[in-house]
Amino acid sequence: MNESRNKLLGILLVIAGGILVLDYYHIIHFSFWDFWPLILVYIGAKAERDYFAGSASGRNLLTGATFLTYGLFFLLGNFTTWGIQGKLWPLYILGPAIGFLQMAYYGHRPRSNYRTGFVLSAISLVFLVENFINLNYDLILFVGLIAVGLFMLRKSDPVESDDRDEDDERY
Repeated sequence: MNESRNKLLGILLVIAGGILVLDYYHIIHFSFWDFWPLILVYIGAKAERDYFAGSASGRNLLTGATFLTYGLFFLLGNFTTWGIQGKLWPLYILGPAIGFLQMAYYGHRPRSNYRTGFVLSAISLVFLVENFINLNYDLILFVGLIAVGLFMLRKSDPVESDDRDEDDERY
């Protein structure tokens, strides 16, 4: 076990040294500060690992998903321009959404966490689409009102299935 760990560490040191030599001669640009989001990725991965190891509560799923999403988003910022990064801001909303969906999937207050996760995912998706194409928010509001109205009508109109079955049998 120690021998394989030493080999892995040796490989990582050779790669790091090579990258720093290339940066020194301005062949590539490298800065350790560009990789600060890996701290967030580590915190998120550790929170997820702790949950799956059984040593943490379901809230670690929310923490893990949020930190992983934010860390990867900031890391992506090192490789893209601000124009693209500025359009992807709704991914901030997606981090907690993934956490709530994970919590629901693994049985932690499934009904409310699924609802919260889906609402946050929908909000993130609407804003993400809006950033790439111009949406008319009035139309979305009107369609949403129709959808909520139909949902309420479905909930408040109890249909007696026995009466309908008897009517169908007569014809």
